[in-house]
Amino acid sequence: MHRTVFSWLGTLLIFGFAAREGLAEAPSPITAARVNGVYEQGENRISLLSLGHGKVRVQFDLNNLGAAGFALGDATLDGDTLTYGEPPKLSRCKTLIKFLPKGQLDVGVYSDCGWTRVGASGPYRKLKGGVPKFKSAQPVTSDGIPPEGAPSPEAAFEALASTVRLDAADAAELARLASSTAARINSLSARRTQLLDQLKSEQAERSKHATAAALGYQKHHAGLAKAASNPAAIEGLKAAHAEAAQASTQGQSLLQKLSALRALEEELFQLSAKSADLSLEANASAKDAESASAAMQTAAQGKAAKAPASAANPQLAKSAEAQAQASQAKANAASASSQATKALQLAGLGPLNGHASRKAREQQEDEKFQRELAQNGATLGQIELALKAPASPPAAAPGSGIAGATELPRAEVQKLYGAMADETMQAHPEILSAMKAFDPDADVLALPNDNRALRLTDGREILLMSGRTCRACAQVGYWIAWQAKSRLVAFVREDKNVPVYGKPDPTLRAVLEQFVKQSPLP
Repeated sequence: MHRTVFSWLGTLLIFGFAAREGLAEAPSPITAARVNGVYEQGENRISLLSLGHGKVRVQFDLNNLGAAGFALGDATLDGDTLTYGEPPKLSRCKTLIKFLPKGQLDVGVYSDCGWTRVGASGPYRKLKGGVPKFKSAQPVTSDGIPPEGAPSPEAAFEALASTVRLDAADAAELARLASSTAARINSLSARRTQLLDQLKSEQAERSKHATAAALGYQKHHAGLAKAASNPAAIEGLKAAHAEAAQASTQGQSLLQKLSALRALEEELFQLSAKSADLSLEANASAKDAESASAAMQTAAQGKAAKAPASAANPQLAKSAEAQAQASQAKANAASASSQATKALQLAGLGPLNGHASRKAREQQEDEKFQRELAQNGATLGQIELALKAPASPPAAAPGSGIAGATELPRAEVQKLYGAMADETMQAHPEILSAMKAFDPDADVLALPNDNRALRLTDGREILLMSGRTCRACAQVGYWIAWQAKSRLVAFVREDKNVPVYGKPDPTLRAVLEQFVKQSPLP
């Protein structure tokens, strides 16, 4: 049974190099400490004791709605599943007991087992660990560990010695696995530190280029719009384009490194959790070994007290050997605990129970970075449009034909609202909030035209904005009329059949409809 610990090592090594996407957790070893104990489901009880060499003593003590059932025998352990068949009806009665994490069992009864007609299938949880006591129709020894039929004191003593040996071997192997896991974590932690340093440096460089691109576009776009031929503006936009392109290339490289970092951090978390499990299993094995060695000592001393002083008592020597094995198991368990603590510190991810909150913070950081890349992509698109499109003559005032409507000078518009719709909507989130009341999909204009504004005879000022949202760069077009004092919005969306969103009065509707005709989208 304890040999499964060695096969699990291969799984752990494969786990360390596996692709981290959709990571499957490596199975925990089925140690003697994990097997031994009493499991419950309502009034039903299943007692298990590891005998070594793939054998486990099983006792079913069932009580369901007044009906009772009982069975006692040995089962075979294969991987994480016990198979129990009651002789001589082995072909007609089979029960499978699967070990699950956190001290749970999944029991399935197949074919005809008369003793289980009261109901034995389903989930069980560990009620208590350690060496269980077994019932028998024949007398049992004080330690309560009978072999098939009536046990002899010698057989009971040897069963205890076998338990100590198995638990001590498990504790030693678990401590070794904890050490190798900590070494793997140490290597991954160094790689994580290296990646974090690279990301910090490259992100600062990318941000510098993206900022230069945005500032260059803001500085030279207006100059290009005023004159069809403006060499200084064209050169300035070309320089801004080079900055934005460089930021875009660096952004793609950063995305790859960020993905590698997140995969590495997930592996570190899984290995840290596994290290903690190894520590728990090692401590449980040591505790069981200590309990069994104490029972051996009691049995050996009891036999010595009844025998003549000159009689040889080999059980005393075996008891002392078992105590030494239990002490070594305890030392190995302490080593596994130390390795688990060290592993958690090396991983640098904080407490294991904070995994969900850490993942949530990482997601927020990643989404912020994606928005920064999208903004740089929008700037790149704006510059390319500005370089491709010929400068157009100044548009007619959208209020033409509306009595008393006067367009405000550009300088005044910039002072009141900002030069372009993207900065205006960022500075005044209430505009987008009002739009979302009529169109939940509305978004900030990432590819805007210059702002314009009208003053009507009744004193109202209407800000007019047009452009395209990025929305993952699908670029949806909008024309927006915003009345700041009354916080009244009306807008037209390029890709929808709705004539006008909002509840504009006739004057505001007329201004917006004329603005749509006069202002082509970028």
